[in-house]
Parts: sequence; structure tokens; C-alpha cells
Amino acid sequence: MSLASFFLVFLCCHALPSLADPRETEAAVLCTNTTAPTPLRQAFLENFYDALDALTSEVTRQRYALIVRGSTQSNATVYAFGECMKDLSIPDCGVCFAQCKTSVLKCFPIQRGVNGGRLFFDGCYLRYDGYNFFNESVSPKDMTVCGNEDFRGNWSVYKANTLELVRNLSVEAPKNEGFFVGYVSRRNVTVYGLAQCWKYVNATACQNCLAKAATRIDSCASKGEGKALNAGCYLRYSTRNFYISSSHNNPQEKKDHFFNEVNLISRIHHKNLVKLLGCSITGPESLLVYEFVPNHSLYDHLSGPESLLVYEFLPNKSLDRFIFDKNKGKELNWEKRYEIIIGTVEGLVYLHENSKTRIIHRDIKASNILLDAKFRAKIADFGLARSFQEDESHISTAIAGTLGYMAPEYLAHGQLTEKADVYSFGVLLLEIVTGRQNNRSKALEYSDSLVTVVSCRFLALFFF
Repeated sequence: MSLASFFLVFLCCHALPSLADPRETEAAVLCTNTTAPTPLRQAFLENFYDALDALTSEVTRQRYALIVRGSTQSNATVYAFGECMKDLSIPDCGVCFAQCKTSVLKCFPIQRGVNGGRLFFDGCYLRYDGYNFFNESVSPKDMTVCGNEDFRGNWSVYKANTLELVRNLSVEAPKNEGFFVGYVSRRNVTVYGLAQCWKYVNATACQNCLAKAATRIDSCASKGEGKALNAGCYLRYSTRNFYISSSHNNPQEKKDHFFNEVNLISRIHHKNLVKLLGCSITGPESLLVYEFVPNHSLYDHLSGPESLLVYEFLPNKSLDRFIFDKNKGKELNWEKRYEIIIGTVEGLVYLHENSKTRIIHRDIKASNILLDAKFRAKIADFGLARSFQEDESHISTAIAGTLGYMAPEYLAHGQLTEKADVYSFGVLLLEIVTGRQNNRSKALEYSDSLVTVVSCRFLALFFF
């Protein structure tokens, strides 16, 4: 085997690529101009490094951490805080925070022991200081960072959309555990935004912080992007979609997904697509009524049992609380698995090529494949689906789907084509054949995803 071949196999088997964009771009670094007292600098240094190590451990486990090192009665005490944006996965959080941790040394000349620094990255935040700032929501050092490029297009529409979005973000985030994402799209101008308050900020302080941020960020009105960086919160808008969409964080997106599913699935009919019988929007939860599918979902037969006739509209979550189960999987012999694969393919071909409206599902996975009494596959959950015209080669859209099933090129560029469903189907195919879930590889004593493990073994066979 050549050296080049060896490195190709090695990288495939050992690299841990991020599932999405960790957004490790530096937005701003703010360092204080004060230093630890000379007799205490060594102690401050030790506490600083201890705090940084503790932060890294906790943030990569739960996305945030508050750390105090040293006696609170000492001038050498270090208070530290770190947090990732809530839409990031744990692996991406780790990538961003690692970069943040490296950059913090810009604020810490060893010989002086600068006792304060804030690092704002697009995906994470790190702060340390020599005093307790954990109740601080605004400060004189708060700042705004505007994009480099001017907005080109209908400026009046862009301005109106931006103002509406910023207002919505600053109002809704305090009601939603300090986090909210969304977009405003009108007259071919779309603006995306994210607001997050840090964990140590309560709802009232969060509201106050974002209100001030919303006022300040108006100074970026002529630019295609703006970021307000406060002691207690972060607010960003952009003409480019930059966040990972998650409808449970945005009630409006949840509502949009519901009506999108009703509108799309009511117009399509195929033996491998679940039938929509009706819907209800009168109660506290919106409900879809589907045909009775006695064998439930494919996920169920690869995992555990659940019977649903009428279920609450929860995009991407229908049966996700179950794990793959070897005993349940025995009910699916190879003939049944083959028929499920063929049925899913036929359903996708209908959506992509044969229906009156070409449709991209965007969330093909085992929990969205229902099985009838004869174990025939029926594609379900069209909450994220998008229709497009015959003359369109792709759709530029907000990124949405289930991590681990989304095509890398879609994640990177946000350009949606039928190939996104084809990639998701490929992951599903591996799951059907192996009985193992792509996103649960660690639970199965693998260090990488199922896709990575299969790719490694294929390359190893090929090169050896």
C-alpha cells in the first residue's frame, strides 16, 4: 500500500469532522487594561489556567460553565465563564471553544497577568476577570460589529425586514430560555437572525440586554450583517443564513412547518407516501390525522415500540426517543428490508420526478418511514419539505434537517437539490442493512459515525 493510500485511510478513520459549521470566526476580543498586583501574579496565573481547563471540560460536556478559582477574598481570584450558541451540536461547540481558548491568550501577556478578557466568536463566548461579573448584563465595554459589505438590493425592504427581525428576536428570546432564531422574508429579501443571553443572566436582565443591543445594532443598517456584543447577550443578523434551524426554538417556524406539511401532502398521492386524513388547529397543540399504519415506523422495528394514530406535530422527533434494538430488528428479514428500501426509493422518485409539484423532503430518516400491515414503506413528516419548479436547478434556503442525515454540500452552501434526499437515503440504507443508527455510533462502541465507519472499512478493503 502506498504512503498516500495509508494517509487517506488514516484520515478517514481518525478525523472527527464537524457535522455542521462550528462558527469559530472571531467577532471581537476585548481585553482590560488592568493587571494583577505584582506579588499575586503567579497565583493569578495558576488560577487562570485552572479555570480555563475546568471551563473546557464543562463547556464541551454541557455547552456552558461558570468557574471560580482561588479564594474569593483574594485579589488573585479568577472568575470565568464560557458558553456556546444553543443551536450548535456538542462537537461543534467543542471546535469553537477550542479556538476561543487559544485566542484568549491575546488578553493574557504572561509577564503582566492581565486580569480581564472577553472573546466573542460567532459560535461561542469566553470571559474571565478578577471580579464577579456573573450578574452583569450590560457594561461600558459593550460594542457593535458591522459587516464589511454594504447591502445591495431593495434597501427600504431590507431595512424594514431587519428592524422587524431584530425586534422579534429581542422580544422572544427572553421568553424562550434566553435563545431565539428566525428570519423575515419579504419581497425577495431575507434576513436571518439569532439572539442569545448568557446562562448567568435572568429573564429580566436578558430582556434589558437585548433591548439595548437592538438599539445599538441599528448602526449597522447599511451593511449586510450586524452583531451586538454585550456582557450578558449576543445579537446577530445577516443576509446569509448562519444558524442551524430548530423548530422547537421558534414557535413561528413550528407553525410554518405544520401548514407546510398540510399544504404539500394534501396534494400528493402515492402508495409509498402516508395519507393525510385531516388536521386540527383548535387546541393548544396542532394535530395531524394520518391513515392508521399498524406497524408504525421503520425506526420502531429497528428500535422499540410505539403505536400512533393521531400524533402531535413535532418535526424531527416522532419516534426519536427510542434506540435501535437487536431483538426488535429480528422481525425484519432480508426480504422485508429489501422491500422497505425499494418502497422508499419509489416514494422519493415520485416526489422528485413524478408528482405535479416536485418536492424535496429534507428529512429522510428511519423515524419518518412508516410501515403498513404488510411492511410496505410510507414516507411521512413533510414539515421541512420544499417544492420547486421544473426550471429550477436548486433552491437557496435556510438549512434544516437532522444532523447526520444532511448532505455535506447542503450544510456548506445551503443550496437544496434532490441530492440532499439521496444522501439522507444513503445513510438510511446503511442503517437498514446494519441495524445500527448513524448518530448513535458511540453507544455502539464506535468512535465515529456509522457513515465514517463504513467508509473506512470500504477504503481499507480497497487499498489492502
